[in-house]
Amino acid sequence: MVHSVDHVTGALGDWLLASFPDVALALGSVTSAKDKPTIRVALADLYVEPSGNRLSPTVVLRLDYRIMVEADDPLVQHRYLGEIAFALAENPALAMAMPDADPVILQMERRTDEPLGLAVSTSLLRARTRTLAPPVLHAPVLHVDTMGTIEGVVESPDGLAIAGAVVELPALRLVQTTGLDGRFRFDAPGGVTRSLEVIARKQRFSKTVVAKPGQTLTLQLSLES
Repeated sequence: MVHSVDHVTGALGDWLLASFPDVALALGSVTSAKDKPTIRVALADLYVEPSGNRLSPTVVLRLDYRIMVEADDPLVQHRYLGEIAFALAENPALAMAMPDADPVILQMERRTDEPLGLAVSTSLLRARTRTLAPPVLHAPVLHVDTMGTIEGVVESPDGLAIAGAVVELPALRLVQTTGLDGRFRFDAPGGVTRSLEVIARKQRFSKTVVAKPGQTLTLQLSLES
């Protein structure tokens, strides 16, 4: 049998009732009993623990429970909480409630920033589901469109390379910054044959030209007013 969250919550409740038959049990927001103390079990949080390895065969789900005792007499409340803590410390496995599965080990934690109660955690392991690829009946045929390039250099009117100029192809949403040699290169997707606007900018100065894939450009950008 594979563990699930409701199996663990139910097993925890069954274990508490078997250990403390003279109290009532409330799961989550169920109304408490009026004539005797009530043990309330609430699932406070659950989350998948990061494994750091996507190839791991299992997924780990962390479950955080809060076990609280509701009673008119605070001494009764404290006594039951202490007895529950002792019982969990002596037998943290819920194997008796789920005989067909591996035991679930509960761990108590101390949390001083929450109301009086026991913080209990456990982890569930589940094998990752893997989708098998359909069988290949025919060898795949790939059609690759050649990519055109628009490349060039940004330079000053006297032929010096301009580094740090921003070069943009607005139609393809492509942007580059020139290096020390002032050069740039864009690979246009296959099938693009139309003319494209190329804009070079630095500071408040700009230069705009129109080019087709396959062209090599020289954009002269004057940085003086």
